[in-house]
Order: sequence, then C-alpha cells, then structure tokens
Amino acid sequence: TLCSRAGDNSSGEGSRTMFGECRRHLAEAMTILEPTIVLAQGWSSATARTGDASVANTVAAVFRIPPPKTDPHLTVKAMPWGDAAVVTAYHPARHWSAATTPYWQRLEPVLRAARAAIVR
Repeated sequence: TLCSRAGDNSSGEGSRTMFGECRRHLAEAMTILEPTIVLAQGWSSATARTGDASVANTVAAVFRIPPPKTDPHLTVKAMPWGDAAVVTAYHPARHWSAATTPYWQRLEPVLRAARAAIVR
C-alpha cells in the first residue's frame, strides 16, 4: 500500500478497507508506470495461510497471479507492456535492513533472478 494505518501501535499494517481501496489505485499506477520489476514488501506467513488482506495478496490480485505461499517468492507475468517480475518479501525494516542479514542472503538471489528474467 502507499499509506499506513495510524493507531495505538506502531505496526502500520493496513486494514481490509485500505487494501481494497489500494488495489484499484495500484492497478492504475501499474498501468501508467508499466514496471518490469515489482518488489512487494510486506509478505507474512499468516496472510499466506489465511488469504487475508496484505501487500503481497494485493499485488498478486493486481497482477492476477496466485498469492505467494513462500517467502521470498518470484513470479514472472506477461503484461500488456511486456513481462513483469513480481517479487514478494518480508518488510525490510524487520528482516533485511542491511546486506549482512541472513534474510538478505535469501532475498538477493531472488532479486537477481527477477532481473535476469526481465533483462534478456
């Protein structure tokens, strides 16, 4: 999402309403921007199990791909403007704030694969 919910805690997690509204806005932004690589930061195992509103599920819906069940995850999707590599990952603030973190060691090869899938 391009915004976060204000509240009593600092999680900043979006609400179901926010993700619903964001989906329309995100779809329009993707049509205008025609991205070749999208990094959706905010995947969680809980929303992967339940299908609840999340960044990864919202991006998956916009690109019409299955919601990711593992993390990090890469899907290459043919779009009207060409192929788009969609990568879903945990949020960097909690998991990969530096290139030395163990999570980054898992994510970097997925990002390289995304770039390789698009750059031919």
